[in-house]
Order: sequence, then structure tokens, then C-alpha cells
Amino acid sequence: APPLATVATCPSSWNQYDSGRMIRTVEPRLIISGACVLCAAARALSTRLLISNALLDCLVSCGDLKAAEAWMTTAGAKDLVDVVSYNSVMHACARTGDPRRVERWYLQMKREGVQANTITHNIMIDAYAKNNDAIGAEDAFRRMLDDGVEANIVTYATVINARAKQGEVDAAAAWLERMIAAGIEPNAVSFNSIIHACGQMGKAEEAERWLMKMEDHGVEPRIAKIGRAHV
Repeated sequence: APPLATVATCPSSWNQYDSGRMIRTVEPRLIISGACVLCAAARALSTRLLISNALLDCLVSCGDLKAAEAWMTTAGAKDLVDVVSYNSVMHACARTGDPRRVERWYLQMKREGVQANTITHNIMIDAYAKNNDAIGAEDAFRRMLDDGVEANIVTYATVINARAKQGEVDAAAAWLERMIAAGIEPNAVSFNSIIHACGQMGKAEEAERWLMKMEDHGVEPRIAKIGRAHV
């Protein structure tokens, strides 16, 4: 088994081990790759939660979602999960383009009384956006506000991109205007999503209008392809 320091700091160190045998429970101790890593960490560092999250991050970084979810279940039974834990496993689910899987962990999080933060909701919104579900992304945005969590520039940019990818320029533009009205200055990503969508729809004049608006907001333009032209 790898040394504790290697396990906690180097996700790639897990690659040499069989992920199917990586996590198993032998009461009263947690055994990982044949070594009582968690117990040793608790004694050495006096912080079980910190090491639990480090191990979870290792699994997520290695792309072993099944093992990461198994670890969450094991750690949760021992009260070793927090918002960081949930965000890690939800992010891993989002990367697979499975928003329903993300939602299941979000609901579990709420049942356990763990307070979601901006990162949590941004992950959910991004999961729907990656799945080309703009309506799902907008619903997740509304739930974010219902939870009393403040949206940030990443939140709005993700919803804008979700609409823009569907070629829905007007809807994307409405979200950008809403972003500005909320006092959040758009970034290059927000404008480029709309400009690119205009280009895909063959709306060069509208793309140029958004490019000028981008400059008005003090955002440095990047080269964007508009049909066969560049602006």
C-alpha cells in the first residue's frame, strides 16, 4: 500500500491499485488497499474529515466514480462528509453528463442537513448545460435562489452558454441582461457564447452588435468566427 503522505497528496498514486478492491469495510476499521489509512490519519493528523475528503478527491481525480460514491456512503455513515465531500462527488457525476445522478446527491445532501453553497449549485447547473438541457439548467438556477444562495458570474455564464449552445440567441441575451441587472459584470465567456451562437445562426450583424457591447463593458474581445468571417 502507498504511504499515507502519498495517498493524501497524489491522486495518481491510486492508478497502480485495483479500484474494485480499493474500498472495503472491515469493522471496526476502514481498510483501503489493505492499509488502515483513515484510522492512521486520524491518529497522525487528528482530522478524519480532512483525510476522508483527500481520499475522495483521489478517487474523483482518477475518474473512479463508482469507488468515489462507495466512499461517500462509507464516510457518510461515520459522519465524515461535508459540503466539500458532496461537491466533489457531484462534480464527478456532472463530468459524466448525468444530471440526475448529480440531483440524487444533492437531495441526499439536503436530507443530511448539509448546506449547499454556490459551488454546489453551479455544479448542478453545469451538469444540465453539459447535457444540452437549458431548461434543466434554468430550473437549477431557480432552486439556487430558492435555497438563498447567491448566483455569481460562473452561474450566469453557464446558463447563458446553455441557451447559446441551442442557438437560442434571444434567450441567452435575456440571461446576459439579467446578469447585468443583478450587478454582475459579464466576462468574455458570457459574451463569446452569444457571439458564437450568432455566428452559427448566420447572424453576423447581430454578432457584431454584441461585440461592440462587449467592448462597451470593458471586456477585451477575442477573435470569434462569424460564418466565414472573423470579428
